[in-house]
Amino acid sequence: TVLLTCNQFGTSYRWSNGETTKSILVNSAGTYVVYITNPQGCERASEPIIVNVKANPKPVIYSSGLTTFCEGESVTLSVPMITGYTYNWSNGVSGNVNTITSTGNYFVTVTNAVGCTNVSDAVRVTVNAIPKPTIQVVGSTDFCEPQTVTLTIRETAAGYRWSTGETTKSITLSASNTVTAFLINAQGCERESDPITVTVKANPLPVIVAASSTSFCEGQSVRLSVPNVPGYQ
Repeated sequence: TVLLTCNQFGTSYRWSNGETTKSILVNSAGTYVVYITNPQGCERASEPIIVNVKANPKPVIYSSGLTTFCEGESVTLSVPMITGYTYNWSNGVSGNVNTITSTGNYFVTVTNAVGCTNVSDAVRVTVNAIPKPTIQVVGSTDFCEPQTVTLTIRETAAGYRWSTGETTKSITLSASNTVTAFLINAQGCERESDPITVTVKANPLPVIVAASSTSFCEGQSVRLSVPNVPGYQ
């Protein structure tokens, strides 16, 4: 805006835009003239004042998706690109596009070619944080049949999920596998752990084979054997 004031004192004042005060506040382009009236009712016009108002629209921020999301995701905020304009965001990013990965209020200051600046309304971005789960191992992850190992998610959360399909905080494995755990927070966000590899070595139960009857007279014998497997003792 600009304040225009008649610099003479008179009985009354009249402006070309219809106002009748000594001063007027102008916010639109145009040619303004003030008329001053003396006690005798004579009126005289001022020289015209030309007011130029440069276009300076308030920027509007658009988002590429939801502004509330899970940790590890993002949203892109942008304003329309106009040649000759510069864009500076509240988080220090320049340009008309800003990719957001953390919680905060984000706004952009736009400067046009003639130096006018305007600031957008702020957009609130909420990132639902969730810690990366870690797996506690009770036992060894390299063992022989028919042993087992128990894996437990250390963190406490609203829900749990394993790559094996189980949904308990702990699982027991008896076969070779590479598994990961998932934490689920109250907003339904998931985060995956580093993988754990379990190696279970085959350990077949030996079966004894008798070559003849196992019931016989003193002085006789029976031959017992198990199948010969290379590498086994």
